[in-house]
Amino acid sequence: MSLYYFYQFQNHLGRTKIGITDNIETRERQYSNAMGEHIRFKKVYSGPEKDITNLEYEAKGVFYDQRCRIELRTPMEWISENVQYETIDQYIDHEVENRYVKLELVRGVRPPVPTADNVFE
Repeated sequence: MSLYYFYQFQNHLGRTKIGITDNIETRERQYSNAMGEHIRFKKVYSGPEKDITNLEYEAKGVFYDQRCRIELRTPMEWISENVQYETIDQYIDHEVENRYVKLELVRGVRPPVPTADNVFE
């Protein structure tokens, strides 16, 4: 069984991209070439292909209506800059912690879990 990866990053316009790949380095290079700048995914999870593809499908469904449009064309795969990256990040982390427990965070950090000590910081 080969590992798959779920990635997320934000571009300079504040739009967020989520997706999957079987090779992180190649996928980052493809984005870097297309965008004309060095791209490094902000957060990456690894795990079984089925879990990774299910997470992507569900996350894209949740943010389906928030995809950005250029003029009146078909919505792009990018999530609009009107949705905070942190909102998307928290949703993904919640799903991984509660439903996709086989996935492992291989890049990035999880937001702190609220406790009585830090909830009012």
